[in-house]
Amino acid sequence: MAKLPQGWIECELRDFAYINMGQSPIASTYNEDKIGIPFFQGRAEFGKDYPTIKKWCSKPIKIAEDGDILLSVRAPVGTTNICPQKSCIGRGLAAIKGLNHIDNRFIRYLLTRFEYKMHLVSTGTTFKAISGDNLKQLKLPLPPLNEQQRIVGKIESEFKKIDEGLEYLLITKDKIKQYRQSVLKSAFVGKLIQQNHGDEPAEILLQKINPKANCIHNDKLPQGWVECQLGQVFEIVTGKTPSKKHPEYFNGNIPFVKPGDLDKKIYITKTEDDSLTLEGFKNAPNLPKNTVLVSCIGNLGKKAILGIAGSCNQQINAIIPNDFIENKYVYYYIDKIIPWLEKNSSATTVKILNKGKFEQAPFLLPPQNEQRRIVEEIETRFALADKVEKVVDDNIKQAKQLKQSILKKAFEGRLVPQDPTDEPASVLLEKIKKEKNNDRK
Repeated sequence: MAKLPQGWIECELRDFAYINMGQSPIASTYNEDKIGIPFFQGRAEFGKDYPTIKKWCSKPIKIAEDGDILLSVRAPVGTTNICPQKSCIGRGLAAIKGLNHIDNRFIRYLLTRFEYKMHLVSTGTTFKAISGDNLKQLKLPLPPLNEQQRIVGKIESEFKKIDEGLEYLLITKDKIKQYRQSVLKSAFVGKLIQQNHGDEPAEILLQKINPKANCIHNDKLPQGWVECQLGQVFEIVTGKTPSKKHPEYFNGNIPFVKPGDLDKKIYITKTEDDSLTLEGFKNAPNLPKNTVLVSCIGNLGKKAILGIAGSCNQQINAIIPNDFIENKYVYYYIDKIIPWLEKNSSATTVKILNKGKFEQAPFLLPPQNEQRRIVEEIETRFALADKVEKVVDDNIKQAKQLKQSILKKAFEGRLVPQDPTDEPASVLLEKIKKEKNNDRK
């Protein structure tokens, strides 16, 4: 640690704070019926400052008090929140409170600044965790009590300004999302571009694709458009996983898409986890380039386009491309029918939409030239939105980095002035030590 300012001291966390490691109560004692006191298990319940109460416990083993700092001690280590009221804490948390008038807010900022130190002493292979002993022995800088209070005041003043800016940025980010949705909504009601009434009507195009297709005439549709069903204009293929008993089928160069690969980018040319060899591809659905892939189990409507020939697993339905409909028009159109997909999925714990139902999804078909113009206009507007969003994201990142910079200055003694008349931190530690000894008597 760098040389500390005058009056500061390096010590262990347990020297100036009480540390209460959590312990999970018996499963039968916690509930969602508000019986007992709130029960917090770990980082998953954390919010910006306070955790969300999801469970209660009638027979707690370890208790955190109102205002204690809740520290995540496993997967991930180091995140903090403030305990909103007397609560039970599980083994994923520790409750920390300052001794001898040390402000809990000071401890929270201190732990946030030195979160990296907790990572250094964490152990575990599947997930990292910090033990009670390592947490208690964590070496940290401690300023005089009066300076701690000045540090807290200055940090909160600076953070308030940053948070006000962040709030505006997050509102802007949400408005960009709404703008994209508005663009898509306009696109599929014929309001995004000016129509060219000289285009060949979609009814004729539909007859070329499938003479037996049911053409649904809808007065609300733009002139020249028709409504039909997805399966009437496309071949739909449900994916399949080749047998895992044949390792020679995997780790090749052919993409094998799963739901986790979708919605990351428009085109997929390689997959992160699995890929197929040529032999594996022979034992899986062969999907051509420009196939639109749609998740139909779980999170319905996630999508992507195959940038090269590939395959997909059974959680995905594939829309095989044809010469009459723009694949990117289909890609963007999927967002419009997500509510339909969810409404028509099976009513189980996990939403499932089988191939037969998926084929019945409504499809709005514009003239072929209009499809191209719609895609061009969507992408022009989305590109502008992407540029604005990048500026917003960069500013959000800078705001978060600024917070870290403020914390760094604070605990190097450069954020607020030192007062040589302040009682040194070493004296504060002596008082705390005496209090502890008196409590033991």
